[in-house]
Amino acid sequence: MGKMYISVKKMNPEHIDSIVEIERAVFPTPWSENSFYQEIQSVYSQSFVAVMQRADSEKVVGYLSACCVYEECTINRIACHYHYRNKGIGSMLLEHLIRHAHIHGAKIFPLEVRESNRAAVALYEKFGFVRVGARKRYYTGPPEDALVMVLYGGKITGMSAREPEAHKGLT
Repeated sequence: MGKMYISVKKMNPEHIDSIVEIERAVFPTPWSENSFYQEIQSVYSQSFVAVMQRADSEKVVGYLSACCVYEECTINRIACHYHYRNKGIGSMLLEHLIRHAHIHGAKIFPLEVRESNRAAVALYEKFGFVRVGARKRYYTGPPEDALVMVLYGGKITGMSAREPEAHKGLT
């Protein structure tokens, strides 16, 4: 496998089929196709895709959806295709959102995450998110508590050595 180039783009209707495919593979209670169409039509939505580019083709390998109102930007969904996990794509998407939303005034970034999702919790902690509470039996299929995590200030910690957030070469 040669070098892959990943870019982050604004989510649009042509990405929805690929997003729903990832959504159904990753989440036990996936969002519907219509939910993603509503997201991209909302004036409050900040939704992005990570696209792998090779020669003349591109493939959606991850996505992030958030709702930003004034200084708060709630992260609703973030996922990567199973074959492209542990390659920094989730970090790229999260960094892109935080930088973009911070420029537009966001200072607080809350989210909920399954208590058992150690990889996601570690990702959020790497970015400076802190645990502020829990929601009992928040998730279904299977029932599980959610950790409530928040990034305050919209400043990304420990990320200065990273490549630019919009493009990254992966091998």
